[in-house]
Amino acid sequence: MEFHSETQKQALKVGEQCFAARLRKLNRMVSKYYDDCFRPFGITVAQFNLLTAISARGETSPTLLVKTLCLEKSTVSRNIEKMITRGWISAASGEDKRTQILTLTDEGAELMDVVLPAWREAQEKTEKAVGDLAQLVTDVQIS
Repeated sequence: MEFHSETQKQALKVGEQCFAARLRKLNRMVSKYYDDCFRPFGITVAQFNLLTAISARGETSPTLLVKTLCLEKSTVSRNIEKMITRGWISAASGEDKRTQILTLTDEGAELMDVVLPAWREAQEKTEKAVGDLAQLVTDVQIS
């Protein structure tokens, strides 16, 4: 490969060595395993993670989900809206009218029970694919 500039050489070096880029790619690959397993149930891995976080806490707020799951506010809002529409969670006003309290509905609990075998399948696929995470991260190529 012919290099056209020092900038191109440096960009290729970053592409070969950047942990952040490799981890982001690995995240997309792993998310695909889960999304493929969840697709028959009409839920994404992002929604499943929110559903389990809400279920584990009994009740929570979107703000707390953003903080604890390290997600963007818009991502949480978009998914919460879809999950409310589908009847998986309910939202009630908190003490402050600006605050929402989210809880799992009976439909949401049933969905979790139905989806758990698919989650286990995705876990197994991921474990087989990931193996030694440190080596995999090193081996993931982004360029």
